[in-house]
Amino acid sequence: MILGLTYQPCHLLGVGDIFCITNTVGFGIDTYDSSFPTKLARHGRLLVRYCSLLSANPIFRKLCKADRDGCINIKSTAFLNDFGPIERGCLCFTCANHS
Repeated sequence: MILGLTYQPCHLLGVGDIFCITNTVGFGIDTYDSSFPTKLARHGRLLVRYCSLLSANPIFRKLCKADRDGCINIKSTAFLNDFGPIERGCLCFTCANHS
């Protein structure tokens, strides 16, 4: 309880892209429900966290594998022989164990 108020989670439906998520967290959104990440995955695109923040700057874009949307097209021939982590600097299970 904060200042006599009880906490109630705030849930947002239909928003799943990195830009919208990062911009709505500040408004108190706690959880999201969207088919957007699943639809991207069906087409071989992966959402990445850190690169989406850097990809707006062309200098920093060279440091990450993502496109302007903060996504990696894993079906691209550029990744055929790339056995590094999905996202450099990420310590999550997927990035640590899959390439």
